[in-house]
Amino acid sequence: MLIPRYIFTDDFSDMKSLIETEPYTEMMLAVGDFLWSPAEPLEYIHYIMSGIARSYLVHETGRRKIISYHGVGTIFPVFHELDFKLEQSLVTEAMTPMKTWRFRWADIKRLVEQQPKLYRNMVAWYARYVNLLLFETAHQEYNSGFVKVCNVLWLLHSAKQQASVATLELAQEELAELLGMSRVNVTRHLGRLRSEGIIDTSRKCISIIRLDALLKYCSGETRNEDIGKGKREKGKGVKGNLFSQ
Repeated sequence: MLIPRYIFTDDFSDMKSLIETEPYTEMMLAVGDFLWSPAEPLEYIHYIMSGIARSYLVHETGRRKIISYHGVGTIFPVFHELDFKLEQSLVTEAMTPMKTWRFRWADIKRLVEQQPKLYRNMVAWYARYVNLLLFETAHQEYNSGFVKVCNVLWLLHSAKQQASVATLELAQEELAELLGMSRVNVTRHLGRLRSEGIIDTSRKCISIIRLDALLKYCSGETRNEDIGKGKREKGKGVKGNLFSQ
C-alpha cells in the first residue's frame, strides 16, 4: 500500500526518452529562482534533470503554505487543460541549483494525446498528489501538533530512502510552513523527541536516531506496516541528516 509523500521524484523517469523528442529549452536555475514567475500564466512544463524545487501557496496575508517538493525524474507542473484561479497563488522555486528541460504547454499536450502511457503516468501522478492533499485535509488536520511533526519526519525520511534524495534539507521555519504550525510549536515538539532520544539535533541538522520509536507516534494512515516492520527488525533505523536548522 502506498503512503502519502511530500517529495515527488522519478514519476516520469521511464518516459524520459519519449519526452525529450519534443523541443525544449535547457534551464539552469539558481537557489531561489522561480520555475515560472508568481501570478504568471502556466505556459511551460519542466522536466527536472537535477536539484529540488519547493511548491507553495501564498495567502493574501503574505503567509505561505508549503505543499510539496519535486526532484529528479519528475514533471512539474503536470499537464492539465483546466484554468484554476488558485493556481495564480502557486509558486515553485529552486531549493538547490537545478537543471530542467522546459517544454511548451502545447507540445506536451500533443504528446499526451498521442501517447497513452504518458497519459496514464500523469493520471497516476495526480492520484498521488490528491492522496497527499486528502491526507493533509482529512487526517493531518485532526492530529495533535506532536503527531503532525512525527508524521512529517517519518514521511520525509521514507521518501528520501525510497527516492535516494540526499539534498533535501529543511530549516525549522520551513518545517513549520510545511506543517502550517508556528515555529515555536515545532521547536517544542522536536524538543520532546530529542529528550526521548528519538532524534538528535545539532546546529545544522536533525537526525533520526530511533526510527522504530518515531513510527510508534505516527498516525495509522502514514504507516506502511511492511516498511515499518522491516525498519524495526533492523534496530534503531538509519541515522542521517534530514533538516538544517
